[in-house]
Amino acid sequence: MQTKSLKIIILSLVVVILVILGWAPWLTNAKVREIITANPKFKYQYPSKIGPENLGIHVLSTPFCRWVTTYEGGWFVCFWQGLKNNSQYNDRLVQSIKDGYCKKYYDGCNTCEKMGIDEVCTEKYCSEFDEPKCLDEIKKYSSAQYGFQYSAGYVVEESKELPFVLVVRGSKGRVEIFKNSDFKDPLTKKEGVRLHGYSSSGFDEYESELVPKEKLDIGGHGVWLFYRKGDAQTMEEVRGIFTSIQVK
Repeated sequence: MQTKSLKIIILSLVVVILVILGWAPWLTNAKVREIITANPKFKYQYPSKIGPENLGIHVLSTPFCRWVTTYEGGWFVCFWQGLKNNSQYNDRLVQSIKDGYCKKYYDGCNTCEKMGIDEVCTEKYCSEFDEPKCLDEIKKYSSAQYGFQYSAGYVVEESKELPFVLVVRGSKGRVEIFKNSDFKDPLTKKEGVRLHGYSSSGFDEYESELVPKEKLDIGGHGVWLFYRKGDAQTMEEVRGIFTSIQVK
């Protein structure tokens, strides 16, 4: 008799648990919308000025899950996703990776790759997010004077003669690093005065080879960035190298 009663109690508990999980009262419409809108895909599909309350998200209750649809597609959000303490999409860290020298990166859910001014990403749905990271092969340069990072598509060329100029060269752009005191105007004695080429025709292909697009300075050292006008990808790459430079 006691065994039978115990079986009934256990069976009743199982039924209650299944009913609660099937009902999943914690999966409110607001919670489901929060989980869906955390997906990085929505950050690309919808303008930031459109709040979550204005998105065309429709929620249909089903046992154990919710069926969520937008004009872009549909997803199941199930009871365990609402129970988890979901890690949040790290906008700031992802943006810092995108602004750097990284061509290919993992944003914690999807893999993205820069194609010029455009960006191509996988469209996987994630309710939880890992740590974002750059997927490029990153190399490190270190000498008595400088330290910096650069992607595998670039090579470092060291001057064999004085005045010393360090060149980080890629297929479409380059970075030149030098000590300002090594270059002086013979008349004014002003430091950091270097001559460079110029475009007699005005065509961009000459300018990208001869004329630096940006002349920067870091700790008494000049840094020139070369890239073609309108080449956003190369511009980001050489700027990324610049931001990683450490003068010793």
